[in-house]
Formats: sequence, C-alpha cells, structure tokens
Amino acid sequence: MMGGILVNVAVGIFIFIGLTYFIGRTYIPKDFVNENGGIHAYELAESLGLKTGDQIVRINGSDFDDFQDVIKADVLLGENSTYTVLRDGREITIEIPGNFIENFSSKEAAQSFVVPRLPSIIGSVSKKLLQIV
Repeated sequence: MMGGILVNVAVGIFIFIGLTYFIGRTYIPKDFVNENGGIHAYELAESLGLKTGDQIVRINGSDFDDFQDVIKADVLLGENSTYTVLRDGREITIEIPGNFIENFSSKEAAQSFVVPRLPSIIGSVSKKLLQIV
C-alpha cells in the first residue's frame, strides 16, 4: 500500500519537472513593457500618482525583472515602499502609503491597478474599408 503512494508522488514530481522543463516559466519582462509604451494606469494607480505611459524602473530602489513584481503583496504591504518611474525623461519617486493595500478589496481591483501597454499589430486592412475612408 505504501509503495503505491510513493510511486504516485514520484510520478507527480516527474510530471511537474517535465512540464516546467518544456513549458518553462512565463512572465512579462520589465524591459519589454518599458520599450513598448510603459504602463496603463487605471484610477487606483492614478490616485497613487502613476500616469499612463510611465515606465517603472525600480521598486523600493531595487531593479526588478518580472512586471508582476509591481503588484506583489510585499511591495504594497511594505512600509516606505516606492516606485521609481521614468516620466518625460525624468526619474520620479512615488511613495506607496502603508495602508494602500486596503484599496484592493477584490481580485478585480488588483487587475485594474496597472497593466502593461502592449503594441497593437494590424495584419491587414480590407480594400472595402479603404474605399469608405
């Protein structure tokens, strides 16, 4: 009986390792976001002082790679947390109040804080549309 449990655990571990190896870790790099227009700031982010087009370059004075680090709990819960943003060629430090996490009362609130601005890619334009214009 114990052998079946151990085999199941071992198989589960091998499946997890295999999936991680073939699929890998997916994330949006900060550099990609900053090269493609920065962030889109929703109302909650604007109340903090962020603006659409800002490029977040540091969190708490440290460099970061994964864009999701911007909304991690340790940043939003930490005392004296800051974002350093590049706006109009100048670096600006935006302080995050200690009670700011209280604004995230739902999962939707976290998703409507900041999102990366991604480039639109247009495959083609129909000839009919061009005739109308």
